[in-house]
Amino acid sequence: MNLCDQLSPELKQSSPWLNEVSIYYRAIARLEQVSKAKIPSISAWAAREMQTCARYVAVVLIRTLQ
Repeated sequence: MNLCDQLSPELKQSSPWLNEVSIYYRAIARLEQVSKAKIPSISAWAAREMQTCARYVAVVLIRTLQ
């Protein structure tokens, strides 16, 4: 999201769901940190979810820049 803000600050207004994805990503990142030592399977799932969020934002950014 920081890269999106740097390259295209107006992207959050013009692209639906980016704010929600950002909030979801931060929540999942916290879950991943908390579960890393005690519940590795949840930590692994959270890491995959974070990757999916990052891919979504990358696609939105690429489409905007094209």
